[in-house]
Amino acid sequence: MTTSITMRSMLLTMLLGVGGRADVTLMTTWTDHAVFQCTTDAGSGAVVYGYSDTRPKVELQITPPTASIGGLTFDVASGRWEIEVLAEAGGPYVMIASANGVQNTIKDVYFGDVFLCSGQSNMEYPLQGIDNATAEIAASNRTNLRFFRVPTNTTFPANAPVKGPPATSIPEEVAWVLSEPATASDFSAICYLQAVNVMRLRTGDRPIGLIQSDMGGTPVEAWSTNTGLTKCGYFMSNPTPFQGNNVTGEYWSNMGTLFAQLIGPFIGTRLRSFLWYQGEANMNEGFHLTRANYACLFREMIRDWRTAWGNQSIPFSLVQLHSCDGGNTGQCYADWCNYGDIRLAHADASQTLDSVSYAVSFDHGHQGIHSPHKSEVGRRLALKVLETAYGESSAAADGPLVAGACSLTQTDFPGTSVENITANQTGTRVRLHLSNAMGIKFKQTMECETQTPVCCNATKGGPPGVAVGLAQIQFCNVWQGGIWFDAAVAVENSEDTGTATLLLTAFTDPSALINIGNGPVCQVRMNLGAFPSCAVLNDNGIPLAPFGPLAVSPSCSSPESGPVYRSPLMFPPTSPPALHFQDSRKLH
Repeated sequence: MTTSITMRSMLLTMLLGVGGRADVTLMTTWTDHAVFQCTTDAGSGAVVYGYSDTRPKVELQITPPTASIGGLTFDVASGRWEIEVLAEAGGPYVMIASANGVQNTIKDVYFGDVFLCSGQSNMEYPLQGIDNATAEIAASNRTNLRFFRVPTNTTFPANAPVKGPPATSIPEEVAWVLSEPATASDFSAICYLQAVNVMRLRTGDRPIGLIQSDMGGTPVEAWSTNTGLTKCGYFMSNPTPFQGNNVTGEYWSNMGTLFAQLIGPFIGTRLRSFLWYQGEANMNEGFHLTRANYACLFREMIRDWRTAWGNQSIPFSLVQLHSCDGGNTGQCYADWCNYGDIRLAHADASQTLDSVSYAVSFDHGHQGIHSPHKSEVGRRLALKVLETAYGESSAAADGPLVAGACSLTQTDFPGTSVENITANQTGTRVRLHLSNAMGIKFKQTMECETQTPVCCNATKGGPPGVAVGLAQIQFCNVWQGGIWFDAAVAVENSEDTGTATLLLTAFTDPSALINIGNGPVCQVRMNLGAFPSCAVLNDNGIPLAPFGPLAVSPSCSSPESGPVYRSPLMFPPTSPPALHFQDSRKLH
């Protein structure tokens, strides 16, 4: 008996003992032009896998025979079988999976680096939509860059099987394709630009395979597992509100559904890294979450993905949310005011989990939720990938880093131009200590003129080197009331070693400070608004990341008040136990 093998079902019929047969499926990405993870640069190597009711007999051949092919392993509980393949980067190869005369052959196969790109609409946002699309698409003929894209109109079964392949209906025609204008134009811009920059900066012609599996308008809950949801006080049975602008709500309206149906088909595929761009849906777009709640769900989502892959060390890099103000000049659009909370929750993940990094993007924002300014963000994401997935130095991937802050009195600060920022300046200042601050400078953010005509400067023709629109301070005797005062920022000192200090000076109507005076400052924060108009960059072209609230030492003159970073992780006492952390965290 012979059996034909279709592209998507990958059905092999094999003899198992005398007179017995079993259906065996092959992995979702088993198609021509596939990219499998290589061992180059400490890569994990690849596995060819599938599912069967009982232990199958699968033979794997690779031509030319330069790869090391391991033996078959089988997990009875899940019905999953695997064959490990170890090979350096290269190709093309022909791969044949067979049993008792039944074969499935794929051609033009390469070993390289594989990335799984997921999230919501800013990950989905296509290359043809970016501001320099014409040039990028024209340069997209790259035979060593391949795409596997799950279409956004994919529909899913309501229930996943207990045993066997994940419940998904990825269409048969979905297959690996080579990068060229016709395929790159509709592919994820961020995923593509990251890969192009990794190739430019490190890997050269080494093949890269990009798996795009995302869906616009989706909250973090839908990408989580029951384990992670439960740890954070959520449950799979709770319905997730649905926006109604993607696929029929029944397919993913329950928490955890997208993990099962858009991530599940790729579980076990050996990867160089996960890539993530999501958070907008959790800012009041029907799925509002506080910083603490998002931080818990996101952290546990990463852990659960890694658990599903059987490897808690798989790198995970993400894009922190860009600026967005809904076109309301100078105002925080009501539904988007907790942008800062989601940005900080992204940063929290990098502080609490190993091999998690994020690319700062607030300075490349847009009036709308989908910023077309993605080229520089793609470069920054590539730098973070090089740090977490390839072991390169983090110094080249970061902007200035906060080392600590202390409060200055009027007698402490030296004479600089910042003294005359405004007639209403209070004389109360904070010294912010930075590292990795070579060539520190201010730069206005993209489209900041839509928010304020002066962007970085306090006034047109104001003091040189003084910036506004990026910092706020909180005085000790009002901090419980939540009152934050805008602060002008100036560079106090910059050293060739990369250390620098900034001076933050509160400026407001003096009548607002009658009950405050020039007392000490307790906390400081930067770039947590929906649309910051100014950024502090170093020679890497990367800004100081949004941070806060950061505790301020009461006096810069006290010996014990040196530049010691104090964790900004602040969660309410009512948070579930999983949300409580220690204070000794590094700042990214």
